[in-house]
Amino acid sequence: MAHFAEINSDNNKVLRVIVIGEQQAIDHGGENSIELEQWVKDNHPKDPFIDYSNISDTYWKRTSYNTRENKHLNGGTPFRGNYAGVGFTYDPINDIFYSPQPYNSWTLNLTTASYEAPVAYPSIITYGDGAYYRITWDEDNLRWLGYDNSDPSNEFAWDPDLSSWIATGN
Repeated sequence: MAHFAEINSDNNKVLRVIVIGEQQAIDHGGENSIELEQWVKDNHPKDPFIDYSNISDTYWKRTSYNTRENKHLNGGTPFRGNYAGVGFTYDPINDIFYSPQPYNSWTLNLTTASYEAPVAYPSIITYGDGAYYRITWDEDNLRWLGYDNSDPSNEFAWDPDLSSWIATGN
């Protein structure tokens, strides 16, 4: 099976992802061919649940179900950065799909085809008897916050210089 993303030509946003059979891919130039991309476009009607009225055109690109953060989940060769999802962007210059930016302060890493926070994710993710912190990003203060699951009012801020959690007093 081969997965294909329909992409808005105006902004390179993924509108939908479909699956086609292996035989269709073989019969129309192979799964990575321009001929197959054109065949998919010509033979798959517009989705009735997508408003195409403000879209000048669309195009199709194959996407790999087994690729995440530019790694193949089964040890194979990664393909186009990530498995495309609705709302993802296709970057034709770098030939990758990437997710929407989660926060304004995060930057796209083209090597991993994913966004990174300006502060590395905490290296300590458990407390006490091995319970996990509930960890969230605090965009206003550009830091990671951790919460005690047994008492969510216990809030901690990650200090990357000390590699430890500091109680915030909230």
